Amino acid sequence: LATAAITTGNTGTVACSVQRGLYTVSVSGTFVGTVHLQRAFEDGPGADDWRDVKAYTGATEENGEAAEVQAVRLFVKTGNFTSGTADVRVSQ
Repeated sequence: LATAAITTGNTGTVACSVQRGLYTVSVSGTFVGTVHLQRAFEDGPGADDWRDVKAYTGATEENGEAAEVQAVRLFVKTGNFTSGTADVRVSQ
């Protein structure tokens, strides 16, 4: 489980380790910006090698699916947030 209340760019949740199977993504709040779902393979080049999986510009509740063990996070890149608060959560 990883949660964050995002109010600026270059921030997000800590890495959430997910096993094979479904995980849950939640983005809520009132904000102007883009939140990215990112993943890194824990047994690969390292948790610093984050890759974008999907982008959200508004509220969402959905499931993702991991085919293998990986780390996931919700993150706002520098320059991708204008105002408000994005309440984000990723869990398995």
